Amino acid sequence: AVQPGADVAFWVTLGEVRAEAGDAQGALEAWRRVIDRDRSDPDGWLEVASACWDYFLFDDAIDVIAEERRVLGDPDLHAKQLAAVHESKRDYKPAITEYVRILQEGDVAVREDVRVRLNYLSRRKGLDRPIRKAFRKAIKADPGHEGLYRNYADYLARLEEWDRAMDVYDEARDNVRDRRFLEWVDGEFERLERFDGAEEAYADLAVTYASDPDAWNAYLAYVSR
Repeated sequence: AVQPGADVAFWVTLGEVRAEAGDAQGALEAWRRVIDRDRSDPDGWLEVASACWDYFLFDDAIDVIAEERRVLGDPDLHAKQLAAVHESKRDYKPAITEYVRILQEGDVAVREDVRVRLNYLSRRKGLDRPIRKAFRKAIKADPGHEGLYRNYADYLARLEEWDRAMDVYDEARDNVRDRRFLEWVDGEFERLERFDGAEEAYADLAVTYASDPDAWNAYLAYVSR
């Protein structure tokens, strides 16, 4: 009998041998030993979910990540991997939800990958609307999250829907009170030659930061051009 202390590679390999022999249940039992070694280790959970995915056990991979999130108390864990599994099932709506989740918290390189992926998916019949709904749902849940506005506007801009993108910037300006972000919105209005919006954005910035002469000077410099 194999001792409980056998290393991760052993259990992963044993599971693979069983999976290739058509014993999916036996494979899962072996892979679960990786999780049971340390249920607080996200890497162990991901190792098992990835093994399931590699052997087309998509529902099991989804269940593993869902259980991991419950056990570790983190609803955002391995969102990119979970989105990929859903896509492998051709189950695009939950994949889109996970991709939008990444755009809230993921690192810069991953966010760009996701933006490109969403743009690609938007060209598939029937997926543009779910993408927009996912962004809207996320914004409604967290209206002060500047990244959601940035990424939703970016999504619309990549589709060359400039007016809609500007509407998102307008909405962001009303809900996010971060100076750096407001300055960025100012720049986006100018870049896209929406000068009426730019003037309003500079005015908002000046009022929000009324005690800062630089904010007022920026507004006055803009309107005096």
